[in-house]
Amino acid sequence: MLARAWIRWKDPDDNGTAESFACLDFVPILCDMHAELDDWIELKSLLKITHRPAVGYGLPAGSGLCIGPGRSVTAMGRPVVK
Repeated sequence: MLARAWIRWKDPDDNGTAESFACLDFVPILCDMHAELDDWIELKSLLKITHRPAVGYGLPAGSGLCIGPGRSVTAMGRPVVK
């Protein structure tokens, strides 16, 4: 919830009800954590409904991101999915 936004469904059985909601925006990225077993489906859904160009980061267990000056993004630990 430290990132820019996340996704929710008004009706979990209807993909057409997906909407994003604002999070704390401490880091100006979109990311999902520990969802490698479901192939990042929620992150991919979030990227589909985002109204501006965006990159999503999937952080598998044992990984992390360092957000540096100029919003540079560096993977730490295990590789992340971009």
